[in-house]
Amino acid sequence: MPAGDEKDAPKEPDFPEGWRHGKPDLIITPSDDFKLGATGDDLFRVFVVPTNLSEGQWVVGYDVKPGNPRIVHHTLHYFDTSGQARNLEKKQLTKEQDERAQGKTLRDHGPGYSAGMGVGFVPSSGKRDAPTFGGIGGWAPGLAPQILPPGMGWFLPKGSEFLIHTHYHRNGLPGADRTQVGLYFAKRPIDQPWQTIVVNGLKPTEKIPAGKADHATRGAIYLHADAVLHNVLPHMHLLGKSVKMTMTAPGGKPIVLVEIPVWDYKWQETYWFEKPITVKAGTKIEIEAVFDNSAANPNNPNQPPVAVSMGDRTNDEMLFGFLGVTSTQSPWVQVRTSALPPVGMREFAPPIKGELTPELEQRVGQWTTAIVAKQQGSTETRLSGTKSMTKAFDGTYLFINTNNGEGDEDTQELVTYDPVRKIYLMWSYTADGAIYEWDGKWDDTTKSIQWTTKLSVDLTGSLRWGPETNGVYQTEFKVKLGFITVYTATVTATRKKG
Repeated sequence: MPAGDEKDAPKEPDFPEGWRHGKPDLIITPSDDFKLGATGDDLFRVFVVPTNLSEGQWVVGYDVKPGNPRIVHHTLHYFDTSGQARNLEKKQLTKEQDERAQGKTLRDHGPGYSAGMGVGFVPSSGKRDAPTFGGIGGWAPGLAPQILPPGMGWFLPKGSEFLIHTHYHRNGLPGADRTQVGLYFAKRPIDQPWQTIVVNGLKPTEKIPAGKADHATRGAIYLHADAVLHNVLPHMHLLGKSVKMTMTAPGGKPIVLVEIPVWDYKWQETYWFEKPITVKAGTKIEIEAVFDNSAANPNNPNQPPVAVSMGDRTNDEMLFGFLGVTSTQSPWVQVRTSALPPVGMREFAPPIKGELTPELEQRVGQWTTAIVAKQQGSTETRLSGTKSMTKAFDGTYLFINTNNGEGDEDTQELVTYDPVRKIYLMWSYTADGAIYEWDGKWDDTTKSIQWTTKLSVDLTGSLRWGPETNGVYQTEFKVKLGFITVYTATVTATRKKG
């Protein structure tokens, strides 16, 4: 629209020192500008900033000042006390120094280290009273400062390092950025840690067809604990057309939480409910959206259109719904979710008519687990957890509930033998609503089951269930990008006595 008469314009708001909620208690600033090249794929950079806190603090709000809004797609915020992020930054900077010494011109350079959508290592959540890793929100274009209701907060441990995971999208020009995060600390006691639950509506292997103007998709999670819902934030990329999120209590009817009939990628916002909503375990949270991948979509980054799948880059797509929640209990409990409804609900039904073989039945019981996990380019992380295996559906299935450490989300699996196809089948249900189907084959030589699945358009997973010997069995999990192994995990499970 043409500009109006300046005399009719309202007075510009006065933000103290540029911060929209007043001066923060702690301003997180990278050590230098990061230089981004003009062309190439999107870049994910993690900036590691020491907090120098002599004691832990409860964070009750934050604001983000992108140094260069033209290239900052979004940020995610974490803390780390393990030192792994700092070590990855040292490796990155050493590599860049060596390349400069060899006379190479670096397209991208500066503080931090490059990673994918994750932080580049397998984090350990630590103990509830002494966490080693955790999240403190994020930012996307349009978001206002995030200030929590009284009595709620994120815990930031003493001596921790703050991680600003920044997604850069190039705009054809060289750019420099030094994004800052301002933190506001609690001035009164905190009763409830702030929790975030996520529902994913775009299947990991799904593709949005080229030229299709109304590709609809949806996903859902179920609450496995009572909770209080405070706000909701839907997230898509450039092909997003409309989005809606609903909740359905057990035995109830769907209630709309938020509906955006005309999605605007450049104006994303957190929507706070007028009154917090208390919901029961078994409540279904669903997200549904429509994508426009036609040439008529002016925001389509591909002309002519191409098939688009779920991915990290701006030109890929996403469909996530984030909800800010707290526990209904004091002391608090973690609000757990799953793509699988709680056992006992009417919607809990077997995917197929299967059989429980002796190879599956021998795993029934309670197990403790020791996990050694490693992401490509990082050090090993050691975790401990639990695994519960019980019979389900009149003894025709194995139901598995896995937890890999305090603070981590549970994963559920249903496992059976398909007598028609003569293969083993496993369905893995994640906390954010994704469902992965595995095919398994029995290897009589090694007395093990070899599993394979498609984790995304680009990633494949393999899993080996080894035999039980003296109450111990081992599994080996690998994720591959093409022929390159990008993640491994070895799990040693020991049967609990009694």
